[in-house]
Amino acid sequence: MTSRWRRNLSDATWLFALPLTAAVLPWRWGFALLRWVARRGHGYRAVVDAAWREARAWQPTLDETRFRHDLRLLLLVDRCDSYLTLLHGARWWRRRVDIDGDGLAALHAGLLLNSHWGAGHWIWRLLQAEGIAAHFVVRPAGIHDVGHGYVSRWYLGWRKWALRRVGCAGAIFTGGSRATLEATLARGDSLLGMLDLPAAPSQRQVDVDWLGQRARLPVGLAALAVDAGVAISGICCGLDVASGRRRLVVHAIPPGLPVDAVVRRYAAQVTAQIAVQPALWQLWPQAPLYWATPDGNPAPIG
Repeated sequence: MTSRWRRNLSDATWLFALPLTAAVLPWRWGFALLRWVARRGHGYRAVVDAAWREARAWQPTLDETRFRHDLRLLLLVDRCDSYLTLLHGARWWRRRVDIDGDGLAALHAGLLLNSHWGAGHWIWRLLQAEGIAAHFVVRPAGIHDVGHGYVSRWYLGWRKWALRRVGCAGAIFTGGSRATLEATLARGDSLLGMLDLPAAPSQRQVDVDWLGQRARLPVGLAALAVDAGVAISGICCGLDVASGRRRLVVHAIPPGLPVDAVVRRYAAQVTAQIAVQPALWQLWPQAPLYWATPDGNPAPIG
């Protein structure tokens, strides 16, 4: 078998066959299947290896076995959620989500700031039930973000198609989309995006405390919301790795704050969750791009 066929067979297994099988089973059995696969150490080896290297540099006392298991399980569940959200409506999800922080009452039309901690594909069902029409602000994904070959390209297309059917009002891709974002907020629709990304040199940035070190986050999305005067909420979508239950942490960000304060509050909220469950942050492999030295250049943590 050629390497191309092996890559596509791997993608078919991890993006379609396994997560779909888990999704159509009763969730207790489906989650048990994913936990068994995670314990066996199968799948996502390169991603988990890269994440562990950076997480260990940040916190040398982390339990390696637990970290690897929890991250692998999260990635498996994230793929499975693509199917679960199509198969089940908001009532099914609501029974399986524990809500902390300020609660669902703090979710308002405006800007919803999620992060790469946890896996939040299911959030669209809850937003739909709350009457919030939110657009997903996201960078264009490539096949290597989820897999290796043509099958992963099919998966990306399918997931984009599925988003519109689980409560998402549509994707808005970053890069030259400012006018679209402003128009979306002006007509009363909401935006859901993430700020926990390494800031590019051309982007407006804010210094934050990120896991005990100075880092820089992009502020463009938060600045749009502040300028528009819309409500801003921080959300974190966690996973109980023992039971498969989900956890939604909602923080209402007070109105009238300057954009720098909004971003720093967001950073504090997200890093508080990372500190409790470090393995659930999916961007550990990119961690060296976050840390900023006094001269403003990124610096590795290891």
